[in-house]
Amino acid sequence: MVTPSQDDLPDHVPGYRLIHDAQRIVRLEGKGNYTLVYLLDHARPILVSYTLKRFEAHLPTYIRIHRSALINPAYVSQVSRATPRLMFVKLTTGESMPVSRHRMQVTSIRLNRKKPVRFFYHFSSLPTF
Repeated sequence: MVTPSQDDLPDHVPGYRLIHDAQRIVRLEGKGNYTLVYLLDHARPILVSYTLKRFEAHLPTYIRIHRSALINPAYVSQVSRATPRLMFVKLTTGESMPVSRHRMQVTSIRLNRKKPVRFFYHFSSLPTF
């Protein structure tokens, strides 16, 4: 997977001493005008009074997988596609995150995949009418 370099990430989130190393951020979850920051070595997320859009601007290597989620590509272990309209990103922490239909192609490209995974269905398994 993609591993961001030291120069790509800011060294801290201004005003928050617990988030002094952006590489420890596994994922961010937007909750209105607040964001839950999930760190690698913390059991509980940290509530931050910044919007997810602001984090997206400060963390350019992170990937927005849907309206309320931003993930660190360094912690992506697997990308799976259940159907043509359903894609999941599995993180190294064991969490599985859904990817928005409108962000599937961008997510696949940003994770060093040339094209989104395509599935073929066997005609013998389709119902007959």
